[in-house]
Amino acid sequence: MVMRYYTDGACSGNPGAGGWAVVWSLQNDQVLWRSGCDKYATNNKMELLAVVEALKQILEHNKRNCVYKVYSDSAYVVNAINKGWLYQWRMRGWKTASGDPVKNIGLWKRVYRLLRQLQVNDRQVLFVKVKGHSGNPLNEYADKIAKAAKAEAAK
Repeated sequence: MVMRYYTDGACSGNPGAGGWAVVWSLQNDQVLWRSGCDKYATNNKMELLAVVEALKQILEHNKRNCVYKVYSDSAYVVNAINKGWLYQWRMRGWKTASGDPVKNIGLWKRVYRLLRQLQVNDRQVLFVKVKGHSGNPLNEYADKIAKAAKAEAAK
């Protein structure tokens, strides 16, 4: 079985009001979602918060023999995980290859801890880069919810 989670973040200004969303569907085609907002955020922070929530949902989904795919239109997020940057940052004391502190360090540490928990609990999680605004219904829905959350933060 494959479970798919679509994540997205939105921000007005960078920094500015921001929103995030994660959308997933169950076997019976029921679509679930979570979202949140922040009055002062960056786009990368919102993208990361969406991924954190997706990983928390996967941890709660108590299914073995299931592959979990997290879809994101953020190259920053997907590359950091798939290309191993996240693990390299940790090994360097949360410094980049150039020695600079990793931006959004608190969120990256949460992502790292959640991924480790999922690994310990035999959850296979794959990250997939998806092109934004390309007609994928769940990705479009995540975008819509993230934008609504951003609008809420801007009030």
